[in-house]
Amino acid sequence: MATSFRPASNAVRQLSSTSRMREAMVTRTEAGQRWAEANAPRRTGEYASSFEVRPATIDGKAGAVLVNTAAHAVFVEWANGAHVLTRAVDAIEKG
Repeated sequence: MATSFRPASNAVRQLSSTSRMREAMVTRTEAGQRWAEANAPRRTGEYASSFEVRPATIDGKAGAVLVNTAAHAVFVEWANGAHVLTRAVDAIEKG
């Protein structure tokens, strides 16, 4: 007897938009937050203590973003070349 499997065309989209998937994305991004806080340059400590993880919907799928809310974050990231947020992606992907 032959059997076949035909996945629902929207199954991945449905799975990727569940609350459990959102929780998983937030958890992974929190690993990046810890890395960023540990590796951020410090003059006053404000930048290092201003990382936040926010749940997000990205292309209709559950996700999370890591942001820095310090007023001078863009200068730390780009003017001094720290690129902490960019480098935190490796920590998020590695787990």
